[in-house]
Amino acid sequence: MKQKLILVFFSLFALNMVRAQHIADLSRLVMEAEKGDALAMTQLGKLYLQGERIKPDTAKAYAYFQNAARQGLPEAAYYQAKCLENGYGIVVDEERAVRLYETAFEWIVQQADSGNLECQLFLVRRYAEGIGTERDMLKAAVWMAKAAEAGSPEAQYALSHCYNSGEGVNKDDQLAARWCLTAAENGLAEAQYETAQRFFRGEGLNKSESKAVSWLTKAAAQNYGPAQYALAQCYEEGTGVKRQAEKAKLLYEQAAQNGVNEAVLKTAQTYATKGDEAAKAVEWLRQAAAQGDDAAMCELAKRYMKGDGVEKDVAKAAELYRKAAQKGNPEAQNAWGDCLLNGVGTEKDVEQAATMYARAAEKGYAVAQRNLADCYLEGIGVDKNSALAAAHYLSAANQGDIQAQSALGECYLSGVGVDKNPVQAVLWLTKAADAGDPAAQESLGECYYNGDGVKKDLKKAFRLYEKAAEAGDADAQYSLGWCYEKGEGTGRDMKKAVEWYTKSAMQDNAEAQCCLGNRYYNGEGVERNLQKAAEWYEKAADEGVAEAQYNLALCYLNGEGVEKNESMARRYLEDAAEQDLADAQFRLGECYANGIAVTKDMEEAVACYEDAAEQNHAEALNALGDCYYLAKGVSQDYNRAFSYYQKAAELGNMAAVNNIGDCYLNGRGTPSDHKRAVQLFRQAAEKNVPDAMYNIGWCYEYGKGVSQSKTMAKYWYEKAAKAGQKNAVIALQRNNL
Repeated sequence: MKQKLILVFFSLFALNMVRAQHIADLSRLVMEAEKGDALAMTQLGKLYLQGERIKPDTAKAYAYFQNAARQGLPEAAYYQAKCLENGYGIVVDEERAVRLYETAFEWIVQQADSGNLECQLFLVRRYAEGIGTERDMLKAAVWMAKAAEAGSPEAQYALSHCYNSGEGVNKDDQLAARWCLTAAENGLAEAQYETAQRFFRGEGLNKSESKAVSWLTKAAAQNYGPAQYALAQCYEEGTGVKRQAEKAKLLYEQAAQNGVNEAVLKTAQTYATKGDEAAKAVEWLRQAAAQGDDAAMCELAKRYMKGDGVEKDVAKAAELYRKAAQKGNPEAQNAWGDCLLNGVGTEKDVEQAATMYARAAEKGYAVAQRNLADCYLEGIGVDKNSALAAAHYLSAANQGDIQAQSALGECYLSGVGVDKNPVQAVLWLTKAADAGDPAAQESLGECYYNGDGVKKDLKKAFRLYEKAAEAGDADAQYSLGWCYEKGEGTGRDMKKAVEWYTKSAMQDNAEAQCCLGNRYYNGEGVERNLQKAAEWYEKAADEGVAEAQYNLALCYLNGEGVEKNESMARRYLEDAAEQDLADAQFRLGECYANGIAVTKDMEEAVACYEDAAEQNHAEALNALGDCYYLAKGVSQDYNRAFSYYQKAAELGNMAAVNNIGDCYLNGRGTPSDHKRAVQLFRQAAEKNVPDAMYNIGWCYEYGKGVSQSKTMAKYWYEKAAKAGQKNAVIALQRNNL
């Protein structure tokens, strides 16, 4: 006993000595850091960041890294960048982080070459995601391989996928299987599950059901839902293991708790299904529910909601969902949330609905995570929070929820709640699209159409639109119609364009309604019908489509398809102009300039022209030039007039080219140059600008920039007169030409 006490004494003494040494070391480090030693500041920053031997304090960590980095220490720059990228002790600033990573790049490479796993994984991410450089999967794969060799299961699993897809490396099923197996051996649940599937299918590994079951067991032990479900199937069907109904039941329940939808249904069936007849199944469900089985309550609620084997009763269904939700059943909590959200079988209560979704989401139920994400995205029952929305979408998407994968893809595509990342968007949208989600197929089609996150491929975009359109997705039907109209990814076919626009428009897709209006207006792919054109424009306009508002305004101005109505024309022009549609802003300016549908007001006209000109609207720029040239609504300023004419001409406006010629002819806003003026008049005349034809005639009549010639003057005056230029008619009469 005495000997044991002595051992305990010396153990405590040694422990206290170690602690004292740590305190002394830390004190020396603080002293050196306060003296401005960059290495000490960096080491102290890492301790504060990691909470090692000291209370974590990310703000202090960042301050130390920043001060050390200012002294040119690359390691400090790396950690400062890491803080900026992740928001450790400082507001996220990705651009600055990228610059700092570049400063520390040589150090990072040296560390990675020396076996620093963190730096190796950073280089993987740098090249795979294109951080501060172009995306380069070849280089990413090189560092991925080094990190994998160093023992990182995540890198091993990622490398497996590279070999499986042939991205960054030559496609190699054997190496894909080997690295997946290595990651599985290092405890990564996803890799264990995938390794099991490879053993089942014999992909890169010798087919072995028993080994597959072994790996499913390991992944299931880590609470990995898909593995639990697959293992339950094995125990239920006797695949690779002796049949054990109770074991299967237990695993189905575990998988259900982890959000695997099929497992929830299987669990309910395990308790409730004792025959094929629906009514008999309901009786079994009632018995189990009466005993307090939440899964049975949930399944019974579904039958009451649908009237399957029992008389439909949404109030009973809602009550069963409520009771099962109280017992903590995540599927029931989610379903009860649906009832509360929509007022089905109970009073509507969006706040309580969001609470129910949150409870189910906490248990890993994917559908609830997605529903909670929807609430955070739209601010339904909770404060709007796009970051939390994206996080919950990710949780659900990782469990295979197709709609969440699609929604997460949209978040990455638009930068809502996450940093904008088209590559990640394509990854998630592809998962959902491959699973048959029409919305994801349409969005993925947009990515291929625009080259966002993936190489532009109009044919692939068309095929994706087609799949989604045939499944009834209105947006995809519109996009498919657009492809047929423009001949993008397929042959041009206006009849098919009208067919798909119509299907989409009938589902209230406003863009399709506008396009369908255009087709009826122009008689393309369908017989021209101005009344139908106006009807479709009106539907789209009332939904806020600026182009439709503008087109409908023109219909009212000209009495096309509707009775002429200047008041309605003004209303829709103003609506479109407020949405910054440059054509509408310009046309509204024309209305103010000419007193059409409004009281003539040149100052308002100029304001409208300026709005359109800011968007490089060529006609508006030319009109502004006229205003400054003629002192309409503004003080006369030939220099500004000339500048606006030049901008309009650069955009291809031939009237502006003629006006520049006029400036050169009269030396207004630029030195007089008659030859240059004639050159510009000819350039505009070749594009059938009547005023330019008249001006050339005038130059020939008076010998400005050309040799005087009545014959040539007559020629150009006649051309201008035929084009409707009134001054040319007067000139011909004046000269008896």
